[in-house]
Amino acid sequence: QGNTVTWTLGNVAAGGTALVVAQAKVKAGVADGSEITPSATLKPAELSQVTTVVGPTLTVLRRPLLKLTKGIDDLTGQHLFPGDQMRFHITVANVGNAAADGLAIVDELGGLALDDIVVESGGTLGGSTASWQVAKLEVGQLVTVTFKAKVGQGVNNGAILVNQATAKPANGELAASNQATAQIDYPTLAVAA
Repeated sequence: QGNTVTWTLGNVAAGGTALVVAQAKVKAGVADGSEITPSATLKPAELSQVTTVVGPTLTVLRRPLLKLTKGIDDLTGQHLFPGDQMRFHITVANVGNAAADGLAIVDELGGLALDDIVVESGGTLGGSTASWQVAKLEVGQLVTVTFKAKVGQGVNNGAILVNQATAKPANGELAASNQATAQIDYPTLAVAA
């Protein structure tokens, strides 16, 4: 009744055991970091002494949890040449149990040989960093942001472009995407003398 669960057990022999189980859900709205310490009291009918058993303290986790997926599409098609245009897309999903507030999505592009970067989806480009701001991402929602760029002219055949994005809400932890890759792969012509 209320927050109390009561069991009435039959006789338990000396050295014997009895198992009782209670399941409960944490109330909606309990703050992140709140602690819950379960306890139980045992009182044999023939004794006046009460024994209290305290369980381990549980910490309530109420926070956003981000899952990032990054991919690269060759917009030119077939082989990837220097000068070909690619679209990079980053999808952020909130798989936690609280909204992600003040979400910042960041993609550092300084290590990539890219030209003519155009940030889409309302983002900005500062130096070699593409970034997007999302005011709120509710539980179960996702958002996808994109940018376009051309493969640099000096990239060698066979080179692999590797890129990873991150996202961090103001009320949560930093999360990173998978490492998206694109290989420069185009046919070459060998001329025999």
